[in-house]
Amino acid sequence: MKTEEVAIRIAELIRDKSDFQETVGRLVLSVQETYGTHQTDALQALIKEQGEVASSSSLRQYAWVVKNSDELSLPKDLDFSTKRKIINSPNKNKYLELIKKGHSAAQIKRAMAIDNNQSKTKHTGYCKKCSVEVDVKSHDCKETAQM
Repeated sequence: MKTEEVAIRIAELIRDKSDFQETVGRLVLSVQETYGTHQTDALQALIKEQGEVASSSSLRQYAWVVKNSDELSLPKDLDFSTKRKIINSPNKNKYLELIKKGHSAAQIKRAMAIDNNQSKTKHTGYCKKCSVEVDVKSHDCKETAQM
């Protein structure tokens, strides 16, 4: 596939607003493997000629995620953002094991958030009676205020 044909296809995917990152990543990776990584900037310019905006760094990132997803044998049905998070994680082997056990993308993202102390739901509170920070779900006092 010629670079210009790839640019036209990427512009179409951007226009459709579909879950395009994986497809764009595969197209960019094919251009990089055929013509070299320096061709990404030229590809970006050709996409712009098609009336769409895609930064060279985003195109490179999409290709990088696809390449690393393939190397780690991540499932095809795993969403792009979860793949990116797993690839960037220092605990990727842990999350690969969770995938093998059948965990969903949402479960994996929650495990990552907990591992990074970024859980969206705080379950800690301050117990006025005990004067300490506690886990609200397991603390028995009735005077616990969620933080």
